[in-house]
Amino acid sequence: MVRAAPVSAAPTPAQVKAGNDPGGGIVVARGSFVNAVANVEAVVIVGGLTEDTLYYVSTVGESGGTSPTLQSTTQTLSVRTADESAPTIGSFTYAANGNEIALTVTLSDEDGTVYYVLQRVGDPAPSVQQVLDGKNSSALPAISSGNMQLIRNVPRTIDTTGAVGLVLGAQYTAHYVAVDTLGNKPSAVSSTNVNTSPMPPAPNPPPAPPAPSPPPPPPLVASPPPPSPPPSPPPTPETDAPVFTSGFPKVDTATNSSFKLHAAMNERGLLYFAVFEGTLAQITAPTGAALKAQTALVSDPALRHIGVMYLSASTTASRTFNSLKPGGKYVVFAVGEDDLANMMSTVTSMDIELLDDVAPTSTWSATLSGTRLTINATSTEKGMVYYVCSTDLMANLSPNEVKNAADIRPRVFRHGSFELKNENVQEHVTLNVGYGRDFIVHILVEDKSGNYVNVERSRRIVTLTAPPPPPPAPSPPPALRVERDEDLMISMFVLTYSALALVILYMLVRACSQYGMASYRANMSIQRRYMAKKSLLAGKTHALMKAREQARKEEVEVGKKMIKGYADYHEYDIMEGGGKAERGAHYREVHADVNARQLARERRLEALMSLSREKEDELRDKIQK
Repeated sequence: MVRAAPVSAAPTPAQVKAGNDPGGGIVVARGSFVNAVANVEAVVIVGGLTEDTLYYVSTVGESGGTSPTLQSTTQTLSVRTADESAPTIGSFTYAANGNEIALTVTLSDEDGTVYYVLQRVGDPAPSVQQVLDGKNSSALPAISSGNMQLIRNVPRTIDTTGAVGLVLGAQYTAHYVAVDTLGNKPSAVSSTNVNTSPMPPAPNPPPAPPAPSPPPPPPLVASPPPPSPPPSPPPTPETDAPVFTSGFPKVDTATNSSFKLHAAMNERGLLYFAVFEGTLAQITAPTGAALKAQTALVSDPALRHIGVMYLSASTTASRTFNSLKPGGKYVVFAVGEDDLANMMSTVTSMDIELLDDVAPTSTWSATLSGTRLTINATSTEKGMVYYVCSTDLMANLSPNEVKNAADIRPRVFRHGSFELKNENVQEHVTLNVGYGRDFIVHILVEDKSGNYVNVERSRRIVTLTAPPPPPPAPSPPPALRVERDEDLMISMFVLTYSALALVILYMLVRACSQYGMASYRANMSIQRRYMAKKSLLAGKTHALMKAREQARKEEVEVGKKMIKGYADYHEYDIMEGGGKAERGAHYREVHADVNARQLARERRLEALMSLSREKEDELRDKIQK
């Protein structure tokens, strides 16, 4: 279904199928076509549309078969048809002005530029390109040529000019072509015969001269004539650029798809303007020369309108721009120029945002993977997506409830929103809904201006009651997998365990032979005797050390007047009170016998231990042998 802009509401799938506009608007085309093969593109051509016009195309799909199913959502796209026609010349008149001709032209449907050439009557007509180049049919410079920019429905006059002046009373043919701001031109030139002013009548013969008068009497005193005044200097041409009247230019009367531009200057002249879709931060401001030439701006994809307005001195002129994107943002650049080609030094820029009262067209889906729910959404406008996951399968939530889901009673188990940051770009959010859930999803897509269609519901969604079992371990890669032969495996098993049995048997036989030999029993007897002697020696050594300590305690008594300290057998450190020599001699007498007995015991103990070590070494050697 194709509708002409503006539209007031988005259609439902049933309305698209029936070809009915929900707002009662004009449906310029409707129909259907069959796509016989799935996933193969089908094309249909819609004709009868008007060029340079904004349309809205809504589509909905329906499955085939005996029980066709209509899609639950529609898709709507905005399409502007191209302007491929040259401007229409509403009127072309002329007025003779001596040996020059004033041409007055009007364009009836759009702004543009008119090009002309003059040729003598009867000469072949030039081509369109030759008129644009100022050439005649022989590709030589024409007698007179020129061009002028025109505003729609505003007549403008240009005087013929040329290197060779026109002849009075002569007839010429004016060939002219109109080209719009997008470069569209006609396929053939238009022609009109024109003429200059007629030749003036021949003058009457001069009258006969009168009879000569008598000479005047000579003056008494001759005086010179007074000097003539000096010539006046030529006027200086004006070089001041025009100035906008206070408060102009300005834009107002904005609707959802149009706005109006107003301009006024202190001088008569032209206002060059261009309208771009976007904002000042996104669009680079053109220069005044670029606005006047217009050719460099036509290729800009953001350009929507370009042209010129004729302004009278201190008089307001207006222009309305239609068929714009609903709710779009636009920037207008304008610069003024007077009739003497004095242009303003700066370009004036104005931002304007149209009213957005059209709901966006959106598509969305809710996909469950395990316990994770992914919601995808796409819209023709930037905005927000609100979602509610409700276990009440019969609930029909209002837009306000979806936007304020925290106030719903009983509470829903999941709700929220995410932003659509760009037009026609998919955004998504992923939720963990858990196991054992049986619910539906409510979706509301809203644009930046708060416009929305309605709340949409998903199909019933059911999650698993418990986590699924873990997947089996993956098979090893083919490069690491070993194909085993059963016969080979059995043979390897038998050989391996046979070898183990032989090793164990060998160890048992060796142990039995070793422990059953007479030499082994003899060695064990020697080892037992050695251990007994070693234990006896340790006991004797311990008893001897205790006896020696006890003897020291019994035989050596420290007197009350003696100080006992450490001393070897050559010098002493214990001093008694009194003289050094006397007390030292007494110490030697008391301890001489004790020292002798102690030394004898230590020598015997060392001899016994030395003998024990020798016997121990001999016994160890025997055991090793």
